[in-house]
Amino acid sequence: MLIYNRVGTRAGIPAIEETIFAGVPVNVTLLFSREHYIAAAEAYIAW
Repeated sequence: MLIYNRVGTRAGIPAIEETIFAGVPVNVTLLFSREHYIAAAEAYIAW
């Protein structure tokens, strides 16, 4: 299984959404703040 790492910053959120939508497992890294964590979680829920 291949898992992509995506940066959990504001700039990385669109890539997280696209990767999840494509059905590829994602490991979100660099969650430096509560806001980044929430944005990454919302990207996952949005698909």
